[in-house]
Amino acid sequence: MINNNLYHYTNLSTAIEYILPNKELLINSIKNTNDPRENKSFGFGKITNDSTKQIEKELSDYQISERIRKKIKVICFSRDFDYKGKLIFGYNNSRMWTQYGGNHKGICIQLDKDKFLEENSGKKLSIEKVKYFNANQSNFPRFDFTELYKDNSYFDKFITENKDYLFFSKLSDWESEYEVRVFYSGVDDILEYCNISKSISAIYLGINFNDNYLPAIIKFIDRDLIWKLNFEFDRLMPKRLNN
Repeated sequence: MINNNLYHYTNLSTAIEYILPNKELLINSIKNTNDPRENKSFGFGKITNDSTKQIEKELSDYQISERIRKKIKVICFSRDFDYKGKLIFGYNNSRMWTQYGGNHKGICIQLDKDKFLEENSGKKLSIEKVKYFNANQSNFPRFDFTELYKDNSYFDKFITENKDYLFFSKLSDWESEYEVRVFYSGVDDILEYCNISKSISAIYLGINFNDNYLPAIIKFIDRDLIWKLNFEFDRLMPKRLNN
């Protein structure tokens, strides 16, 4: 990444009812994302032989995908990015405000990546940028039914060998999100939340943020960390709150 910032967009109600009071972010099942490739069926080829015909009948592509997704959780962030040689900060992404920030009525939470990983150091998280590809350029992995026939733990091996394709790759339609993912592969869905109490470095209020809700933000966040966005010179410009 260009620098150490992570940005999490959220609507206002989620922010003031859950995230800010608890200083936690939900680490959600990957099947709850809004990308059909992730919540329906992953694309993959197959390796088979005569002995695997029964297994193939019992496991559809969707069922295989469900078993792969079963223990995978993620938190999705945006990041700073370079656009034609200029640094664009992650809070300045109009698509993200529209799609995830309540059409500018919500907030964007900026985290320090290193501090976030430090305060969640015992949770076996990994963090990586999402890579984007065109639909006709994808190199699908091949799910080996012959290996599954020998050992049901093949699912774990398949996930490990193809983690980047399955969980850190998306179609180029999503490229303007400049996504970074925190990834967790757990047992029995133990991990539900990640701490952000020590890693919040700024809060950005959308341009349509209703100031009547400002006391609910200030109640949980140091006023000096809060910025109000305004649209100036074709860009979102942050201004500190008046004292």
